[in-house]
Amino acid sequence: GRYALGVLCLALTNFLMVSIPIQIGRAIDLLTNEGNPTPAIVSIMAMGLSVIVVRTASRVLIFNPGRDVEYALRRDLFGTLLLHQQSFYAKRTTGDIVNRASNDIAFVRALVGFGLMRVCNVSIALSLTGWRMLSLSWSLTLASTIPVFLAFCIAWMVIPHIMNLHRRSQTELGEISEHVLQSFQGIATIHGFVASEAFQVRFDERNEALFRTRMKLAVISALA
Repeated sequence: GRYALGVLCLALTNFLMVSIPIQIGRAIDLLTNEGNPTPAIVSIMAMGLSVIVVRTASRVLIFNPGRDVEYALRRDLFGTLLLHQQSFYAKRTTGDIVNRASNDIAFVRALVGFGLMRVCNVSIALSLTGWRMLSLSWSLTLASTIPVFLAFCIAWMVIPHIMNLHRRSQTELGEISEHVLQSFQGIATIHGFVASEAFQVRFDERNEALFRTRMKLAVISALA
């Protein structure tokens, strides 16, 4: 129900966004023809304020179910982990389990919240904007689709690289978590053998690897 209302608010937001330029055009026409642009200006202001309200409502309605999903997943995962036998944990590192229970679930929340909103918002925006543009000029609309098509092709080629880097960064983050947990668990032994520097070096190596992966991800995303 909240998703449905959120999508409705998104549709209204995009309808207002494509209607505001039309009102601006009317106001300019009235000014050019020495008419009274006040009604058009008031209409633009009212639309602008309405956009703030419905856009905020759409985010609250769509993002909050994602937080509910995150809460339920964390609760269910913890309950499931308590039921597993020792053989389950023997095949997995503690850092990997901790990473899945924290970062991976946060990504699920982003998927069912922000991700869903983006898919709906872009779909509605393209439909309404395309309709408005075609009603003004089909030739200009056709010309403007060329860079959009090129951008789509670039994104299609880049997305697999971004996904691979995301997977690698999650693996590296799990390795950091495992290293930190092992260090804390064996802190007495580390102090006893004066091995703090060696553990610090290993941590720095893993941290640097994660940093490089995240930087590659940021550069590719920014260029795309």
